[in-house]
Amino acid sequence: MSNISVLIVDDHNIVRQGLRALLLAEGDITIVGEAQTGREAVQAAATLHPEIVIMDLAMPLLNGWEATRQILKATPNAKVIALSSYNNEDYIQQAIAAGAAAYLIKQTASTDLVKAIREVRCGNAFFSPAIAMTLRTQTCKMGDDADGAQPESTPRASVELTQREAEVLQLIAEG
Repeated sequence: MSNISVLIVDDHNIVRQGLRALLLAEGDITIVGEAQTGREAVQAAATLHPEIVIMDLAMPLLNGWEATRQILKATPNAKVIALSSYNNEDYIQQAIAAGAAAYLIKQTASTDLVKAIREVRCGNAFFSPAIAMTLRTQTCKMGDDADGAQPESTPRASVELTQREAEVLQLIAEG
């Protein structure tokens, strides 16, 4: 099997350098590029065609969720691993809705990131242990309703924005 090609996307230089060093120590992973903004990530993915994109969510010039959507639309064979410092349920759900195949929090052990890359390449989903527990608890709550009624959580409206609309919204959010 050939090396796994990875694009690292994070707005913090030291995080990108650390991820690069960690992943280059593995014999079967090749770093094909890095990006520090969401827009750079979309362009790099379109040019480099990585198998795996490690995506920070909170980034300037296009957040990680929208960058994930755009990357997967332009490069459907890519798999995105969301790597974030946030373990908020909304962040997790938004990442999954955007198409992320995995969600890891930055406090996760480095071995879990390497395992996630290999699992996602094989077509599996992967979540940090803390995230998996959150998702499991959330699923159990939804299934606990004895009378079969719908859970009390409000369903989210699925709104599809054009690329330009998403960019305008992002710029408004950034002030």
